[in-house]
Amino acid sequence: MALSNGATSIPTSVVAVALPAIHSEFNASLSELQWTLTAFNLAYSSLLIVAGRLSDIFGRRLFFLVGSAIFGVAALGASLAPDATLMIVGVAIMGVGAAVLTPASLSILRQEFAADELGLAVGIWGTMGTIVAGVGPALGGVLTDWEWRSVFWINVPIAAVFFLLALVSTPESRDVDADHHIDVAGLSMLVAGLTCLSLALIEGQVWVWTSAPTLTLFGAGLALLVAFVFVERRVRNALVDFALFRHRNFLGANVTVFALNFAIAAFLFFLPLYLQELLKYTPLKSGLLLLPLSATMAVTLLTGGKIADKIGTRIPITAGLLLMAVGSYLLTRLTTTSDYSRLWPAMLILGAGLGLTITPLNIAAITAVSRAKAGVAAGILTTIGGLGGVFGVALTGGIFQEQQDQKMDQILASAGHPLPDSTERELLGILSGAPDAAKELAKFPASVQHIIVGAVHDSFVFGIANVMWLTTGLSIASAIFTALVMKGKAPPEEEPVEEPAPSAASVA
Repeated sequence: MALSNGATSIPTSVVAVALPAIHSEFNASLSELQWTLTAFNLAYSSLLIVAGRLSDIFGRRLFFLVGSAIFGVAALGASLAPDATLMIVGVAIMGVGAAVLTPASLSILRQEFAADELGLAVGIWGTMGTIVAGVGPALGGVLTDWEWRSVFWINVPIAAVFFLLALVSTPESRDVDADHHIDVAGLSMLVAGLTCLSLALIEGQVWVWTSAPTLTLFGAGLALLVAFVFVERRVRNALVDFALFRHRNFLGANVTVFALNFAIAAFLFFLPLYLQELLKYTPLKSGLLLLPLSATMAVTLLTGGKIADKIGTRIPITAGLLLMAVGSYLLTRLTTTSDYSRLWPAMLILGAGLGLTITPLNIAAITAVSRAKAGVAAGILTTIGGLGGVFGVALTGGIFQEQQDQKMDQILASAGHPLPDSTERELLGILSGAPDAAKELAKFPASVQHIIVGAVHDSFVFGIANVMWLTTGLSIASAIFTALVMKGKAPPEEEPVEEPAPSAASVA
């Protein structure tokens, strides 16, 4: 289970460092680079809840095995894609596989471990995912320097290993009293609503935020999600049991996991770009220079679980979020003259905050509900986390582009060399070494070229700083919410536990 949780972190953390190589290989646009990360999270988030529900009904082991197979085959397809569009489709199907296996893996732990062992078990499960997420940029740098497509096909042998391990070692379990009715209408509204909002956030920077297509997608997405909530509160055996959010610890855990994944997505999208495009490090070196983030995360990850076992989950979660806010704030102070000495202290603090928070929020979520609801709760928790990743890339990407454009307009206008928006967008490719950008820059006199290059650099850093202000504010707001809403050390609600179904191995 832990190995599978680590693998599902690869499509975001490892692939992030390969984005410049993907840009060069396919001449990909900024929105295509965003979709490379968000396609996984969008599919993952949209299907997690129903997958958790189905795993409770038909068998957690069965769904884990099916999800593992889908994940591995889709990774192979993404690695062989001849263009950006087919690669993104492959990544999205990887998200489907991850959605099927992840809630099953966490609920399997809930079934197999007693209360006094569960903290350590969930800690190990979370450790694997978080370590892969932490060392992912370094691994991505190694793989990208060798062959960028390997960031996808490396998942194939890994998926085969945890598929075989589960096949021989994991007993089957299910909720024998579960209603087999599935809310297809609710699922359709959820998927459509999230897709509309993601499309609007990512493409809005290209279409213009106030354009008819962007506003229509925003309106449709919000309407569909409101309709989803309305329908779910009235249908039999709803896809989402909103009654679970009455448990304060479950509510607090979901708010926290959204904030964490939002911030992580922003960091993993922008920091590799900053290191490679502004500081001009290679993919390998930029990946290695992100290791301080995972170093402190590894130290505090299991510590957070031990603290939660002794004093409850509220204090370590709140403290971790505040540490994240401090780390994010330090990144708002980056300038065009900043070097790596400005980055590593912030990454150390961010890693400590992430590690301190992750295990307690997982414990808070799955112990706030009965064992029979473990699959549903895990599905909701991971869905909210996936949505945090989707909006982390989509929203911060839009803010970055908007702030970058405005800053470049301001700098060039004040220097007496205003340019059309289309020309400015072309020139922004100077940072990534785009040939078209170099050709456009060559049209200007040397003195103006110097001004343009400076404007590109300044606007790039200005956009990143504004993104970091957003993650700082979100971390502080989440810490305040968690401190006010979550309870201290609270025992889980106990209900009769269903008898586990016999596994295929025991029947044989």
